[in-house]
Amino acid sequence: MASAEKHQRQDRIEEYIRTAERIQSGDFSGEAPITPPDRLSQLGVALNTLSSKLDKSYQELHQLDLLTVQIESGFLLDDVLERIFIDFRLLIPYNRMGVSLVEDDGSTVRAIWARTDLGPMEIQKGYSAPLKGSSLEQIMNTGEPRILNDLEQYLEQNPGSESTTRILQEGIRSSLTCPLKISGVPVGFLFFSSAEPDTYANVHAGVFRRIANRISAIVEKARLVSELAQREAELERVNEALALASAMMNRNLGRAAHDLRSPLHFVRGVLELLAEGLLDGVQAKNRIREAMAQCDVMEGMLGEVLAGSSAERATVDAAMKEVDLVDVVSGVVHRMRLVASHKYLTLDFETDEVIVVEGHPEWLRRAVNNLISNAIKFSPRGATITIKVAPDEDSWRVTVRDEGPGLTEAEIGEVFRPYTRGAAMPTGGEGQTGLGLSIVKHVADLHGGNVGVSSTVGNGAEFWLRLPGKSEA
Repeated sequence: MASAEKHQRQDRIEEYIRTAERIQSGDFSGEAPITPPDRLSQLGVALNTLSSKLDKSYQELHQLDLLTVQIESGFLLDDVLERIFIDFRLLIPYNRMGVSLVEDDGSTVRAIWARTDLGPMEIQKGYSAPLKGSSLEQIMNTGEPRILNDLEQYLEQNPGSESTTRILQEGIRSSLTCPLKISGVPVGFLFFSSAEPDTYANVHAGVFRRIANRISAIVEKARLVSELAQREAELERVNEALALASAMMNRNLGRAAHDLRSPLHFVRGVLELLAEGLLDGVQAKNRIREAMAQCDVMEGMLGEVLAGSSAERATVDAAMKEVDLVDVVSGVVHRMRLVASHKYLTLDFETDEVIVVEGHPEWLRRAVNNLISNAIKFSPRGATITIKVAPDEDSWRVTVRDEGPGLTEAEIGEVFRPYTRGAAMPTGGEGQTGLGLSIVKHVADLHGGNVGVSSTVGNGAEFWLRLPGKSEA
């Protein structure tokens, strides 16, 4: 009898050895005998338990490999995270998932993505919180996942946790937080959350560590691809805008060149008449005066084109100084009265006040000149143009009011854009480049001010340039 028991015992030992060898080779299908219940059978129980755990771990790794391959077929970050949210339920139970990254200065954690199947979210993309002194900082320092199986109890112990308060309002009761690392450096956090307490009570942190490591690499690749795609889209938009601006500029420069031909032909005609002696003294004098006016027209058009090019590159930082705004405006008015006299226009500007502002005198003169020049172009013969400098809250406002055809609502929205022309034509045949008012806007921007216009069709227009700050000398 003893010999038979010894033989059975030896058979069981051999079976345990074969079971261990199967486990070693990756075969977890067989089970070691656990009867009769004696001291030796405990070895069988241990082998079966080990086989079951290894089988589960192997299945998890296999599933993780499959999911990784599927998820990595995506490119953009949001698409990848959506796939993770859908597919990883095979490995981890959750109702909510979120990803947050540490910002470049290391002081703040900002949510870049979140999704839930419970309802409205209190913590969404863009939500941020300080990192220093938070529980997340501890997770980052240790590099280990954190499991909270009772968030209500955790909030009682940490009543100042705003994120826990918000997440409880969403219906979450337990959470798993894994640090995301790139090349061993923590860069953010991956959050799995469940509506049930104790969801993560019987899981091994090593599983989540492996999952977080895989997801870290996937997220980083997708993030870089997303950033590249965003930059390519921005570059494409810039290129489209440049192409449109170039086409518009070429079109309007063509118009400007066409507009220059008329005064140039007039001047050439006068010179030919003079050369052939076909004009007497009075006629010659009048024609020369008219030719000089046409030269002024051409000079103004070329000046606008050149000023428009310079305005794009202009800065005022080095040239800013105290400027008497009234002196600038009155000087421009005095010079433009001669231009206005050809159309019998009246420029109404009277003031003895001294108004000192911080500005660039050259560009301020150009802006005021363009406002008045624009009013002269579109005013009918004999009209009055009113120029004012007046306080406007904490600013000074230069206003130029004309009696021209006015603007439509559509034209008001476009009038300060470069190379823009309205439906109305200059009343004296003057040329126009479409740059004058855009230069005014650029000057306003350089000085921290703004521009505007009030107008209705048939009732003239009032253009204004506002400059910040005011003082009186």
